[in-house]
Amino acid sequence: MKKSLKQQLAPAGLTIIILYAACTISLPAVAQLAAWKPAGNTSFPEFNSNQVNGYCRIPQFIFDPVNASTMWAVSAEGGLFKSVDEGLHWNVLPGMEHNTNYCASICVDRSNPSVILLGTGDPDYYHNGTGVWKSIDGGQQFSPSGLDGLLVLQILQDPSNAARFVAATSLGIFVSINGGTSWTATLETQIVGGVPV
Repeated sequence: MKKSLKQQLAPAGLTIIILYAACTISLPAVAQLAAWKPAGNTSFPEFNSNQVNGYCRIPQFIFDPVNASTMWAVSAEGGLFKSVDEGLHWNVLPGMEHNTNYCASICVDRSNPSVILLGTGDPDYYHNGTGVWKSIDGGQQFSPSGLDGLLVLQILQDPSNAARFVAATSLGIFVSINGGTSWTATLETQIVGGVPV
């Protein structure tokens, strides 16, 4: 049985559509990558054993939820940094005099950006920290807010309830329903020899 011209071209047409889709998807991605440029130091100091020991390793940085020109960054060796000019210049916050080391995560309250939750610990070297620290004055002062002795890898704010925060830690997942003042375990694990059990 002889195939019609439409039947003969169908597979080729499908190939052309797939190739066209692949090209149109990849072109914007390439264009986005081309817009990146270095914004600071790029070299990492190393020990004699070639172990990376960067003095300002940045485990996390975020945009301010209210002002897109403001950015926040936490450092495993240096505390909490803030930029108000889209990342061109950075300053250490004055409330960091007790937390200059082992900062792992940050969450800025979208309903009140003066409230900042700072997670401590070193996620690159698996060091536990001093839990969560809270500022109610935009990072001028911090006070401990629970989960002491844990590495706090991530803090997220509930998009439908501004008073509810979730913290991913070295001991499991904890939830706060009072703006980060206290925390309750929701999925707790025990770490034995670096392996969750």
